[in-house]
Amino acid sequence: MEVEANPDESRNLFKREDESEHKADGSNKSFHEAQKILDKHNRILITGVQGAGKTYLAKFLVAELGKKGGKLGNVWISNLTQLREKQNKQTPKDIFILDKIFYELQTKSMVMETFNALQSFLESSVKKTVIITMPSNIWNKFKDTFTQARLDEMNIDLNHRNTSEKRSIIKYLMNLYAVSGEESYRICRAEHVLFEEPGPKSVGFPALLSWLCNTPSKETIETLISHPLSAMSREVKAMKESRDKQEKGMYLILAYMALRNRALDVNDIDEHLFGELRERCEPEYEITDIEKDAEMMVFKHFFFKKGNGNYDFNLNIMKKIVFVSVAEYDPVLFKSIAKKTIILGI
Repeated sequence: MEVEANPDESRNLFKREDESEHKADGSNKSFHEAQKILDKHNRILITGVQGAGKTYLAKFLVAELGKKGGKLGNVWISNLTQLREKQNKQTPKDIFILDKIFYELQTKSMVMETFNALQSFLESSVKKTVIITMPSNIWNKFKDTFTQARLDEMNIDLNHRNTSEKRSIIKYLMNLYAVSGEESYRICRAEHVLFEEPGPKSVGFPALLSWLCNTPSKETIETLISHPLSAMSREVKAMKESRDKQEKGMYLILAYMALRNRALDVNDIDEHLFGELRERCEPEYEITDIEKDAEMMVFKHFFFKKGNGNYDFNLNIMKKIVFVSVAEYDPVLFKSIAKKTIILGI
């Protein structure tokens, strides 16, 4: 996905702050540290597990650069093909955000191919500002290679947040989602677990807290924190296996969005893809119910509303869980659709 900047870019970048996984403001330690790295190197590599806030931090940095430098054009690059195209083409843009060019399921050969292309891109874009995101598992697995290229000098790791920063995230999100009463007590009582270092290895702290704030559960919070991906997966599985028509319909919408790898526009439905999924999930589902059920998923905090008839996942990690769920549910359909629509860097 490539997004060219427009005059409203900086003003609209945090339009959904009230639905965000993590408030982005200048008082946050990670943002201060990231700004220092970018000021020094004009490049930054943001690493972290899924849900750590890598893309969110990248957006914050772009917005801050816009405040300092006025109208700065920016381009988002999310795959190797786009990276090569931009390297071979002169562009007046000032900021490049290389988001998701590295991804969790990348093979060794693809990592090295992408890394080599990245090095060439950086060499040809010396005067440009470059922001790169990378999953922790890729960074850790190829750290020696990346360190030889001195990428460690411009790296910020979002997996490690101090107690003060974590506490500010908890306070902000509990206020944002109006968590009170028993649920508030339940989360506050588990602070000692939430503040443990290094904490959950599979889910970033902001995404974990957002999910806990929106998911009343009979399970102990210690259990949820210890195995967050398993708990989230059970939530999706319960929807998928439900006998309730609306629940099945909501799973159908989740599957459609995960496979199409884009936000939901109720006025622009890919009827072929949706029809294939409906046949497997809930044949009697009415396409006219999509908007009503999408609104219910906003209420349940699966989605946030981007605009009239437009919805997206509230947490990117949930999209990945649904993606895997569909692959397990119907491998044949999954492979068929994958050839036509799926970008592996989801």
